[in-house]
Amino acid sequence: VSPDGRLTAFVVNRDGNQNLYLMNNDSARMIPLTRKKDGTVYYQPIWNKKGNLIAVDYTAQDYGRNIQVMDSTGKVLKELDFAHDVRQPCFDDSGEYLYYSSDKTGIFNIYRQHLNTGAEELVTNVRGGAFYPHVQGDTLVYAEYSGIKIRLKMVIGPKPLDQKLAYYKNYEIPRLRELQEKDYLTNSQKYGNDFEHIFIVP
Repeated sequence: VSPDGRLTAFVVNRDGNQNLYLMNNDSARMIPLTRKKDGTVYYQPIWNKKGNLIAVDYTAQDYGRNIQVMDSTGKVLKELDFAHDVRQPCFDDSGEYLYYSSDKTGIFNIYRQHLNTGAEELVTNVRGGAFYPHVQGDTLVYAEYSGIKIRLKMVIGPKPLDQKLAYYKNYEIPRLRELQEKDYLTNSQKYGNDFEHIFIVP
């Protein structure tokens, strides 16, 4: 729902596609903002504080997700289309920064991009994974995955970190490949479960 309560942005699942719609809360009139017919899935849209911009993540063509920033007519003003996965966008109160989760290094961490300059900054450096950023005032809250647990973490006055500290060697974006005959096991082998009986990721 927009900050003034007049508009609601939401996702509609129809004919195998999940597109973004806008509804006038007074008239209940629904307007499509996207018209994808290729199986694209849009996720949870979020408004900026002024109520004139919407950020939303959606399935990328090759891998993971991308992020679009659009106005209330559906015009795309900015696209975060990287080779890696970017998801779960969130505007800060000033509207200058867009926060999001990215697996740029092979581990999901929280980044932010200055919407005017395009400069990207690393904000967290965790070993498990950081997801779902939310910024209010000078406080950043996010979900951190560690081991088999997910905890809420809070950062007062988030500041950019040295991205070199979050570099992991030999990380390549996973791609689908065709299996060869040598990839199949000729004899059955005993196996076990390496994980807990309940395994949850966001």
